[in-house]
Amino acid sequence: FCFLFFILFETFIPGLFIRLFRIKVDEGEYEVSIKDKGFFNHLLFFTLYRPSLMLVGIIPLVPLRLRFLKLVGLTIGKDSMIAGTELIDEPYAVIIGDNTLIGGYTMIYTHLSFKKMINKKIRIGSNCFIGNKSVIFPGAIIEDDVIVKPGSVVLEDQVLKKGGIYQGNPAKKIP
Repeated sequence: FCFLFFILFETFIPGLFIRLFRIKVDEGEYEVSIKDKGFFNHLLFFTLYRPSLMLVGIIPLVPLRLRFLKLVGLTIGKDSMIAGTELIDEPYAVIIGDNTLIGGYTMIYTHLSFKKMINKKIRIGSNCFIGNKSVIFPGAIIEDDVIVKPGSVVLEDQVLKKGGIYQGNPAKKIP
C-alpha cells in the first residue's frame, strides 16, 4: 500500500505543478541554450515529466497513465485509447480525436533538436489506428479514419490523408 501511495504522490504532484504553472513550450524555433525561455521551459517540463512518467509505468494501469498524461496537457477524444507503453514526449502539444487507438511502444515526438530546437504540434484525427512501434515526428497531421501500420514512420510535417492506409519508412499510402 505504501509503495502505491508513493508512486501516486510522486507522479501526480509534479503533474499538478506542470498544470498549475502552465509549463509548456509553444510551437516555434528556440535556441539550444538555457538563456532561451522556450528551451528552459522544455528542460523544466522534462525534469518534472519524465521521472513521473517512468514511475506511473511501473504499475500497468492504463487509466492511471492516461490521467497523468491528461493532467500534463494531452488532449484526447472520447473513447480513444493508448496502449500504456507509448512515449509521448510533450503531451500538451498532441491532439488525439475520438475513437482512436495508439498502439504499444509508439513514439510521438513534438520537438527536434539540432542547432535549434523546433517544437510543433501533432494532430491525430478521429477513428484512427496507429500501429505498435510506429514513430510520429513533429508537425505531423493524421486526418480522420487513417490506419498507420505497425512500425511505420510519419515524417516531420507529413500529412496522412483521410481514410488512407499507410505503411513504411517513410509512411506511404498503400492501395
